[in-house]
Amino acid sequence: MLASTLASLRDIKFDLDRDSNVDFNHDFCFSRADLDAAIIKTLTFFDIFDYPLTDWEIYKYLWVGESVKKAFGYNEVKNALERGLPGTGREQGFYFLSGPPSPPAGGFGEAIRREIVAVRKQRQIISRKKFRRARRIIKLLGTLPFIRMIAVCNSLAYDNAREDSDIDLFIITAKGKIWTARFYAVILLKLLRLRPTAKTKKDKICLNFFISEGSLNLQPLMIQNDIYFIYWLKQLLPIYGRPGIFLDFMKRNELAGKYINNGAPNVFYNKRKVKNSVLLEGLKCMLEVSSGWAWLESLLKWAQIKIMPQYLLDKAGRGTEVVINDNALKFHIDDRRAEFRDKWQQVS
Repeated sequence: MLASTLASLRDIKFDLDRDSNVDFNHDFCFSRADLDAAIIKTLTFFDIFDYPLTDWEIYKYLWVGESVKKAFGYNEVKNALERGLPGTGREQGFYFLSGPPSPPAGGFGEAIRREIVAVRKQRQIISRKKFRRARRIIKLLGTLPFIRMIAVCNSLAYDNAREDSDIDLFIITAKGKIWTARFYAVILLKLLRLRPTAKTKKDKICLNFFISEGSLNLQPLMIQNDIYFIYWLKQLLPIYGRPGIFLDFMKRNELAGKYINNGAPNVFYNKRKVKNSVLLEGLKCMLEVSSGWAWLESLLKWAQIKIMPQYLLDKAGRGTEVVINDNALKFHIDDRRAEFRDKWQQVS
């Protein structure tokens, strides 16, 4: 367990040393109270998920909100933490809210809140195993026609997966081919018995979010004060993708830069990425040519909607939880964004 945590911290150091854009000593023309408040807001959000943060992670995920100053240096954050902030605790290099936090955060005082450090370490080990599995499956999915990018999202994206959790993927498809791409992906996972069921979700692959590269802006899918969505964007881990598509996607969704520390670099862990060989990429192009008919896209759309559960169809279009159209397919029945936002606002 300790070795896994140290390995993770080595990854952090690798990224810190590697990235020339890291700003250690940003200007100090700001209110100390503003930075302290930003740190508390950041810890409050991650505390909802029993996820303590290192000083580097607080710097990376620092919630600046609507403050005038949008960029804080690493040393600024580190010095503020070393001074000590009321209402926070520290254990083995991890920071968290101390007790007693308000009931929505689920805390029970600093002594017990320290236990989330052990929880994080354990989930980190679990996540590393799941990530190796996810990477293998993504490599297969990346060979399918019209799939342009695949990213790991939700809890696995920040090493906080539970033992019984599935693996959530976010997929960008070619414009006008979202139904064809989803068809191939679902068929492949069914053949491999990797689709989650009501009885079995552990380590299964959840394809609950597709968008077309012709509609990369996800802001219409946000709810009011959608802090979860903003951190979801920040934590996406692109594993497979055509050159430039992820950066284009992030440019179309600039909210992470608006509300989260601009001084921290985006680190995408290039050593985790996969790509097709020249041969596989050639075969993929051939499949796209043979599957590129407009009538086939329409037929596969009709067939997939035909077999969709009625509760999904009933919920589509009534909000942002379930979206079913030619630009986005989002199947988040248990969408808890409003709950997480309310908990965060009550505590912070």
